[in-house]
Amino acid sequence: MTEKSRALKYYPLKRVVLMTHSTILKNMPNAWQKIRLNTESAQEMKEALVGLIQQKQVSKKEAEKLGLWSVQDSGMMQELLHTGLVKVHVWRHAIINYPHPLLKNGLAVIDTPKLNALGAEPEITLSYF
Repeated sequence: MTEKSRALKYYPLKRVVLMTHSTILKNMPNAWQKIRLNTESAQEMKEALVGLIQQKQVSKKEAEKLGLWSVQDSGMMQELLHTGLVKVHVWRHAIINYPHPLLKNGLAVIDTPKLNALGAEPEITLSYF
């Protein structure tokens, strides 16, 4: 893996992406935000990776439009009751190119936060199995 390919790419959360297959999105490089990873610096890696957990507050209606509302998510329900809004991640997809021996040997890491990830993004989840 070259230094140039070590990167974290984010695809922003948009409603239109719900109907777009992940394979198509991967072939749209200008639509992704790209952050180069300096694997030699723990501090720079931390700063780059903290972006994975960025969230924003949206209305229940917006969360539904984005396919992220789940009535079974007790945390989401409580937040809605207390603030009238729910937190959702800022990014729809994230792809990381990182040189690690386990990844080089074929380990795939799949993170499907929220209970409705399989229903909202089945092609991503199932394509790895």
